[in-house]
Amino acid sequence: RGHEYITVVHDLEAKRLLFATPGRDHATLQAFAQDMRAHGGDPLAIEHACIDMSAAYAKGIDQSLPNARISYDRFHVVALANAAMDEVRREEMRSWTRAQFEAMHWLQRSNLKSARAWRLKQALQLVYRDAAASNSEEIAQGAMSKWLSWARRSRLEPFKRLALTLKEHLGGVVRGMLDGRS
Repeated sequence: RGHEYITVVHDLEAKRLLFATPGRDHATLQAFAQDMRAHGGDPLAIEHACIDMSAAYAKGIDQSLPNARISYDRFHVVALANAAMDEVRREEMRSWTRAQFEAMHWLQRSNLKSARAWRLKQALQLVYRDAAASNSEEIAQGAMSKWLSWARRSRLEPFKRLALTLKEHLGGVVRGMLDGRS
């Protein structure tokens, strides 16, 4: 709220900016497609779009770049995991003792919810690393499915919500894990 956004479109292979416009909704991608046509390009030729999990961007790609397969970039997926971990930590910190604050190195082996949240977040980063190393959609999807199962069983509501979000966007998340640019 109170923020002003711009949408930028980059050609990741050519490493150049193609388009920038105020806003962050489906209309910004319609404007990009119009601009591309005006400069002799064909929006139908775009095969890949790497975005955050904005429903508005997904709608814009569906309407204006219908041949583009969506992948969700790692930064935004991990940011969601960080937010889930922070939510667990903030809730739990209200009951921490001074000794717990001073013994953060102990956190990994503790029974605290925030320790579980931290392990889930770290495991998600390992899933990304291993998926990129394998370069296999089957391995990436299997690893993400195992992580999603763990997160759903974690008894940590923020991670349960994150798991549902990632499951709803699983195809794009897996493509984002493998494309090497996100």
